[in-house]
Amino acid sequence: MIKEGAAMKPDFEKIAYNVINTNMRVKRGESVLIDTRLDNAFFGELLAIECKKIGADPIHCIFGDNLLLQAALHSNLEDLKIPSKIHKALLKSADVLINCYLERENPKLFADLEPARTVGMRNYSKNRWERIDKGNCRWLGIGFPTEAQSKYFNFKFDKFSEMFWAAVDIDYEKLSKQAFKIANLIKQKKEIKIMTRKGTNLTGTCGERQVFCDDGIFSDEDIAMGATLLNIPTGEVYFAPDEPTFSGTAVFDLVMREGTKIEDLELHFDKGRAQAISAKKGLGDYHKIMAGASGDKDVIAEIGIGLNPIITKMTGYMLTDEKIIGTAHLAIGNNITMGGKNHSDIHWDMIINRPTILVGDELLMKDGEFASEYQ
Repeated sequence: MIKEGAAMKPDFEKIAYNVINTNMRVKRGESVLIDTRLDNAFFGELLAIECKKIGADPIHCIFGDNLLLQAALHSNLEDLKIPSKIHKALLKSADVLINCYLERENPKLFADLEPARTVGMRNYSKNRWERIDKGNCRWLGIGFPTEAQSKYFNFKFDKFSEMFWAAVDIDYEKLSKQAFKIANLIKQKKEIKIMTRKGTNLTGTCGERQVFCDDGIFSDEDIAMGATLLNIPTGEVYFAPDEPTFSGTAVFDLVMREGTKIEDLELHFDKGRAQAISAKKGLGDYHKIMAGASGDKDVIAEIGIGLNPIITKMTGYMLTDEKIIGTAHLAIGNNITMGGKNHSDIHWDMIINRPTILVGDELLMKDGEFASEYQ
């Protein structure tokens, strides 16, 4: 980070260098597809420059909110779902995909779309996973907060942006050591139990599934085991559970989807399948969103444990919320990319704050605090 007056501004050239050389470990001759929004296209160019410096082959695609909105509003519904043949061809040729538009620059523009068109956009986007599902393409999703997002999610932009970019500039080696220690515990013990004072009491196993470390670096071990996805900011251990083994109750402190906030959502899981029981606010919105989703939309998809030491505040911005140290998150829906068997057009992460987590007979976390040997 560099300081200008009282404000902290990211050193984007340094971040771009680290993304290409440290996080993604791009090599000479590899093809790199870089997708950005209009507002962060400058960052895509910096990434492409770093690729050129090492002899990689980048191509940069730019998407704007207005184009996406007009396509959503005016396209024939069936056409809206059809994947781009050009983008598909680019993705098919890519060894590395870097996605810098995980969210819209201004989510408010898309808040009032009729459900069928939101579903259409989701099906269009799902196209990109077909190649990533096969493990043949390393994928990095980078958040990029904006003023419009801060207004939509109701957080102060300056403070959030400072936290966000500080969470990118962390000690990756230290994070990696902690993540692998936790992942190895889960691999060995297999069974996990998550409890909270709000009423969460959920148990299940990872079975023979892989346990992944989103620690910001693609290691040779990651690639060998098929771990081909990273996020920035980074910091979580996650896995696709053995779906039928999960049963019990989960009470989520915060659930966000498509601009909708749901508070204290309670889901009951029976052999991995979720049924909504209650919510302090937004239960009808939950049912509405689920009605527009398809496939294994209500089946448990992921268990994750947040590790980023900088991210401490829950905002509704899921890319950072799921990395908050001292939290767990569950997802329902698609989990093919992490070795699960659920096929759906939705993957919905939900946050549990300050859990107590047992892995087998060993205490991993007590009320959001890691046991000393896992700190």
